[in-house]
Amino acid sequence: MEIVIASVICSIITSIVTSLIITRESLNIMRDEADRVFKMNLNFVRDVVNMLADRFGTTRK
Repeated sequence: MEIVIASVICSIITSIVTSLIITRESLNIMRDEADRVFKMNLNFVRDVVNMLADRFGTTRK
């Protein structure tokens, strides 16, 4: 009986640890994607500002 209880407890702990590892990896992937989108948005804004500066003949110094 003790072996069954220990086996169930080990199974539960393994499931929890596996879920935590998967969650951490998912968060890392989402963070990397958010960083990529943020950089892409910054580049877009910079390009728009440069385009407007060129259009109206003013440049940032």
